[in-house]
Amino acid sequence: EVILLHVIELGKHVHTVGGLEYVRFHDLDIDKEKTEAKTYLDEISSRFAKTKATITSEIKVGDASKEIINMADEKGCSLIALSSHGHSAIEAWAYGSVTGKILQISEHSLMFVPALETK
Repeated sequence: EVILLHVIELGKHVHTVGGLEYVRFHDLDIDKEKTEAKTYLDEISSRFAKTKATITSEIKVGDASKEIINMADEKGCSLIALSSHGHSAIEAWAYGSVTGKILQISEHSLMFVPALETK
């Protein structure tokens, strides 16, 4: 069984004149993200069509590392596979690294895969 999970963050850290601020996304932006995430997960699910794997997809809204760990715990996952965006050490320190948090907290086996460039 493969569970595809996409977590939509509630906001984003941005640099401002006053320093680092957290800006919360509007509900319309989150709804748009959900629609785009569903399209993306459907496309990824279709790649498994000729396999014997059972594929499910879920979209959650919240803190990515917490949602991933909670899902793995609830579903009894034996492996968490994550795509890593490869942020610099400074970005990871400033914003917090999802993969770093999961690596520190999770008791599940982990596999990290470099994310493909989308630009």
